[in-house]
Amino acid sequence: MKRWHKAALAIGAVAGATVIGPRLLWFRRHPLPEGFVREALDSEAEYGDVELAVAHYRTGRDRLIIVVHGLGKSMNSPSIVATLAALRDHVDVVALDLAGHGQSSGECVLSPPAGAAQIESLVKDARASGYRQVALLGCSFGAAASIRAAAQGVPVDAVVAVSSPAVPLYSIMSRGQRSPGLWRPWAWLMGTRLGYELDPGPWPINYVADVAPVPLLIIHSGWDTLVPREHSETLYAVARPPKRFLDVPHGLHADPLPALDAIIAWLDEVMSVL
Repeated sequence: MKRWHKAALAIGAVAGATVIGPRLLWFRRHPLPEGFVREALDSEAEYGDVELAVAHYRTGRDRLIIVVHGLGKSMNSPSIVATLAALRDHVDVVALDLAGHGQSSGECVLSPPAGAAQIESLVKDARASGYRQVALLGCSFGAAASIRAAAQGVPVDAVVAVSSPAVPLYSIMSRGQRSPGLWRPWAWLMGTRLGYELDPGPWPINYVADVAPVPLLIIHSGWDTLVPREHSETLYAVARPPKRFLDVPHGLHADPLPALDAIIAWLDEVMSVL
């Protein structure tokens, strides 16, 4: 085999392993379930004005769940789409693309407070639309942002945190890491627009205790290879009641679907007394 053939094969293998494979597998997108209507919502906050892409399944119920995806994902990620399809039989549902993800404008700066500000815009819109009860279902980074939103007083009635990190997992998520470097073009190829300068943190360990008296359900997935069990256990230990810990032995990272029956039952339990 000629040298340039070997070089081409090597380049193709690297591209497949680092770009094509992840984009088609981990970061793939699915159509939204039937009945979800796409909308746009302006989010104005100190972290920058963003036009959020939102999908709403509206039936006239007085209870709403807002589903918040994780870093690098979107409301069109397969696990989120499957969760939306299952939830719509029980409650009204809203999903969004966080800033820098999917069809929303802006950039992602790896900041849970920035995500919380975008969630707050949805909650305010939901309350103005007449929803009596609003719960948050956040996954991974979306869980960290959901915990932050409740902790800073956004008017929600319950929070479900699936695979939430307690502290930064990687150097790019730490407060000392300001530039994404080569992560930025790679993330762009995966469908996420990172900012030129990041503003990560603070992280849930610093504010999870302030979620109370809003009920909090912390879920750890047994097959989670990204967020160690210690993160979930630490968050649960620091959080104040009312709280509950749910261990899903065969769940994958940031996938609510295996725990959905338990999530719905818990929401019915804690929200029925409001």
